[in-house]
Amino acid sequence: MKCILFALPEQYFSQGLFGKTKKMKHPLFPPLGLLYIAAVLEDIGHTVEIIDLGVFNYSDMYIFDKVHNADFVGINVFTNNCIFANKLAKKLKDNFEDLLIVIGGPHCTFLKKKALIDIPNADIAVILEGENVIKEIIKYLEGKRILSDIPGIYYKEGKDIKKGGTIEIIKDLDSIPFPARHLVDSSKYGKFPWLNLSKYNFTSMMTSRGCPFKCRFCARYSNVFPQWGYRERSVENVVDEIIELNKKYKFVTIIDDNFLANNKRAHMIFDKLIEYDTDIIIQILGARIDCADRVLFKKMKKVNVKFISFGIESGNQEVLDFYNKNISLDQIRSTLKMTDEFGFITSATFIIGAPIETNLHIKNTINFICSLPLDHVKINILYYDMGSDLWIEGVKEGKISEDEFDVPSIISRRLSNFSINQLTRFQIDGYRKFYFHPKYFMRQLVKIFNDKDALRLKIVLNGFFLSFLV
Repeated sequence: MKCILFALPEQYFSQGLFGKTKKMKHPLFPPLGLLYIAAVLEDIGHTVEIIDLGVFNYSDMYIFDKVHNADFVGINVFTNNCIFANKLAKKLKDNFEDLLIVIGGPHCTFLKKKALIDIPNADIAVILEGENVIKEIIKYLEGKRILSDIPGIYYKEGKDIKKGGTIEIIKDLDSIPFPARHLVDSSKYGKFPWLNLSKYNFTSMMTSRGCPFKCRFCARYSNVFPQWGYRERSVENVVDEIIELNKKYKFVTIIDDNFLANNKRAHMIFDKLIEYDTDIIIQILGARIDCADRVLFKKMKKVNVKFISFGIESGNQEVLDFYNKNISLDQIRSTLKMTDEFGFITSATFIIGAPIETNLHIKNTINFICSLPLDHVKINILYYDMGSDLWIEGVKEGKISEDEFDVPSIISRRLSNFSINQLTRFQIDGYRKFYFHPKYFMRQLVKIFNDKDALRLKIVLNGFFLSFLV
């Protein structure tokens, strides 16, 4: 059997780098979700190809040639690429009337049945995790299963959309094979705004699913499916994958919602990596400020962790409390002082536009950003994303409709005290004040001279260049 999986990271991002709606030219990360499913399919003897339309501008003839002998096509659907997924599904059905099209991804998980209305040429929508479900769909194609019994799907039956069996969450993440990374070209990923990592033979990995924390702005599956919880892969399983990656790649980004959430587990992972003497460069995204630990940082330094990104969000305690971050300004200062001492290249995300924010709040946040020993910052405009607590509250208050996926926190929607133009201006001012601040330049020059680190120099130059353009 030949199975074709399409990744569609050709997406529109509402925020862009500076508050602008823009089309993303290249995805940052390989399509891990599809690579996991591909690995499952390969393990049971099937041939898989991944055609990433966000990386290559394939002709219709090329796509049709690949699909010609396929038993089914899978399309990964995010809300911000739904329009592209719909166009592709229509194009495929117009040319292959009997082709089975399976869709999955966040859009399907949050919208469930409606996903098959948004993409009417799709036949099956997979909700939440697809690794086990895809094996059941294969059995259906082989005549060994009926759709109504398959857990975690919606499916078409004539003009009707029906629900399959009860969703089953994968409890043992170690049971899932490592992603089939050989199916994609790693050099096409990792083009971050602050640094192009694609030439470093870049890949990504995930060591847990879900998040134990409940920030109000975060779109969470657990808000839609209470049974969705925080689950971890074992220390041994994570270390085995990193050892495997160490042989093939130079750079890996860990994209967990919070890799450091379990401090004891993190210590054990880094202890093992020290023992095995791995040298792959590691970037950790999504870390929380309150997960800092001086002994842990020392171990991270030994195993070549170079980059850490923290979700900080605001320079006002009142706003942090509103977001339910459960961190303090003193914790932020203390942790970033520690990361600076250890020489990590550190970035942080901030959000402006909370409904309680005033001009003074945003001014405080920008001043706070400039006071911190950060190497890179990302200042986001708040969007009410489907599945977040803020979005749910906005729907209940009649400010957001259930069909809206991501709504900017703007005054015309009664969601904040500012227009999108005002927030964009704050955003641009924040970048310029941070990257043009004399202390930033002096601090970076000292670090570059002491560390002789070309990566740090490139980050500084990229940040300056981006700020200069806006």
